[in-house]
Amino acid sequence: RNTGWSDRDIALARAERDASFCSQSVMVAKVDQAEFLQPTGLIGPVQPSENGGADSIATTPSRAESNRAYSISLLRQLQHTFSFLGGSTMADHAPLGIWNTLQENGQLVKLQEQYDVLECMNGVVDSVDQGLESLGYDKAVEDVMKGCFADQKNCKGCPHRYSRKEAFSSVAVDVSSTNNLTSSLADYVKGDLLEGDNSYHCDKCNKKVEAVKRLCFDQLPEIMTIQLKRFQFDYDRNCPYKCHNFFAFPRDLDMAPFTARGLAEAEAEAEADSQSTGEGEDDDGDTSCAGRNDLSTRYSLCGVIVHVGQAFTGHYYVYIKQRAADGSDRWFKFDDNCVEEVSMTDEDMREEFFGWSGPDYHPATGMKRRQKQKSAYLLFYERQDTLPVTSSQPAPTLPVHISQSLRSSNQLVAYQRSFYCPEYFKFMSSLLGSACPKPHDVVTEAQEEYLLEVLKLMTKFWFSLGMRCPVLSAKYAETWYADMTKLLTHSARCRQWFSSEILLNLVDVLKFIFADCPYNDLRLYNSVLMINLCHFSMADGPSPIPLDARENRSSLPQGLWNALVSIERPVVRLIRVMCHMADCCHSVIKAGHVPESFSLQVLHFFTTFAAFGAENLQQLVQ
Repeated sequence: RNTGWSDRDIALARAERDASFCSQSVMVAKVDQAEFLQPTGLIGPVQPSENGGADSIATTPSRAESNRAYSISLLRQLQHTFSFLGGSTMADHAPLGIWNTLQENGQLVKLQEQYDVLECMNGVVDSVDQGLESLGYDKAVEDVMKGCFADQKNCKGCPHRYSRKEAFSSVAVDVSSTNNLTSSLADYVKGDLLEGDNSYHCDKCNKKVEAVKRLCFDQLPEIMTIQLKRFQFDYDRNCPYKCHNFFAFPRDLDMAPFTARGLAEAEAEAEADSQSTGEGEDDDGDTSCAGRNDLSTRYSLCGVIVHVGQAFTGHYYVYIKQRAADGSDRWFKFDDNCVEEVSMTDEDMREEFFGWSGPDYHPATGMKRRQKQKSAYLLFYERQDTLPVTSSQPAPTLPVHISQSLRSSNQLVAYQRSFYCPEYFKFMSSLLGSACPKPHDVVTEAQEEYLLEVLKLMTKFWFSLGMRCPVLSAKYAETWYADMTKLLTHSARCRQWFSSEILLNLVDVLKFIFADCPYNDLRLYNSVLMINLCHFSMADGPSPIPLDARENRSSLPQGLWNALVSIERPVVRLIRVMCHMADCCHSVIKAGHVPESFSLQVLHFFTTFAAFGAENLQQLVQ
C-alpha cells in the first residue's frame, strides 16, 4: 500500500497470487476490472459459502437443475473472492473456492492442464448471468459485453436489402493475412459477392440476383473483446500451430467504418439504408439484440492478455489499465505472483504485444531465427462514452455473514502482524536469553522447573513465530539456538520435555524442522539442535513418556508407539523415531508430503550423531 495503489490495484494483485492456473488468474483479474459487476449480485445479498469445499454440487435429477446449481455455486464463490479482494487486509488471497468449483464440460478443471482463456472467460460470465437470473437478479454481463452483428444480403440487381441480427460476445480477427487490426476488421466486414450459380434468391422479386453477403457490426457493446486468431491448424501436417506474425493494434479504435451505418455512408447508400427498414428488409434475427444504434463508436484499449509459448503449451499474463479520477492512465502487469506498474509507450506495445516483425533468416549467417514466443491474444476495448472513473464508485454493501467473516479475518491478520515486529523479537530474545544458565553453572533441582518454563516459552515463540519471519529470524537465529542448547545441556528435565514434545507433535514439529522450513540456515540450526539433544540425552537415565504425551500423541503407527512407551531412555526414543522417519522416507516423498531433501537431512543427522564418539555409534547401530 506504500506504493500509492488504489484498493482495486491491491485487489487485482491478490487475485494474481494464485499462480497454479494462469488462464484462470488473468480471467479473474480481468473480470474484476469490470465496474459493472460491483452493484450486482456478485457483491449483493447472494448467500455464499465461506470456503471452497462446502459448496460442492450435489447430484440433481436433471441437467438443467445441475447447471443451475453449478452457476449459483460459482457465483457464490466469485462473490466470496471479490469481497475478500476488496476488503481484506491480507497481502494476498487464495481463491480455493473457485478452483474447487470451476468446471469445464461438466467436469472439474485440472490445474495442470492448459485451457483457452477465452473459453474459460465465456464459461464464467455465462454462469454468472445464469446464476444471477436464477436468484431473481438482472443479468450483469450480457448487456455490457454483448453486441450484435448485422448479417446483410444487399441485392445488386434490385433495391432490396436483407438484414438479420446475431448476438456476439467476442470478435475473432485474422492475423495471418494482414499486419494490423484496422485492416483485419476491414476484411472482416468486406463480404463476398454471390453470383452465378451461387446467386441469392430475393424473396421480394422472387428471382435470383447478384448480392453482397457480409457480416458487419450493428450494435456495439460497452466492452469489446477481440480475439487474435493466433492458433491455427496445419492440414498438411495435421497438427495445430501458433502464428507468430507481426500484428499491430491501436490504443484508440474507431469502429464507425465497420458498422452497418458506416458502410452504408461509405457506399453513398444512405437513402437506400433509410428505405431498407421498409418492405425490403427482413430483420427476424436474435430478439435479444434490441437496443440503440446511436451510441459512440470510439473505444480505448483497457486490457491485453498475452500468450507466450506454442500451440500445445504456454503461459498467460495480463496487462490492465486503471483510469484515475483526473483522467490519467496507469498500466499494471499481472504475471502470477509478479504484479508491477509498467510503462506503456509505443515501443513497449511493439515489444510485448505485436509479435515477430523481423526476417525469418539472419541476413549474415543465413541461419533460421527463433521467432518471438510472446504476443497478444485477447484485446479489451471500452467504449469512451462509458469510461469508468474509479473514485466515483460507491463502496458496495456486503452481506452480513460475509462482513462478519471479513471483519474476523482482518482482526486475526492485525493480531498476527502485531507479533512480527523487531521490538517484540528483541524483547523476547533479551528476556529469555538472560534467563538461560551460564556454561559452568550448576542447576539445582529447584531451578529445573524454572528452566523448563523458560524452554517452553522459548520453543513456542520460536517455532510458531520466529522461524516464519525470515528477516527477523536471520538476525536472532544464532542467539536463539545457542540459548536453547544451553537449556538442553544443563537440564535433564528440559531434555525429557523437549523430546516428548517432538514425539507428541511429530507431524507438525519434526517434519517442519527437517523438511518444511524454507530456509537453509534454519534447517541447519534445527539439525544441530536435534543432534545436541540426542548427544546430551545419552547420559540420562530412565524417563517415562509424560501422561499428556500419551493422551495426545501424534499419528504414529500403533506398533511403533507401543514400542516407544516401553522404552525408558529418551535418546533411544528419539533415534527410533528418526529411524522410522527414514524408513518411511521414500513412501512419504512419493505421497508428496515432504521434499526429497528430507532424506538427506535425516542421513546428515545420523552421520553427525555417530561422529560424537563410540558410545553414540554403538547406540545408533543398536
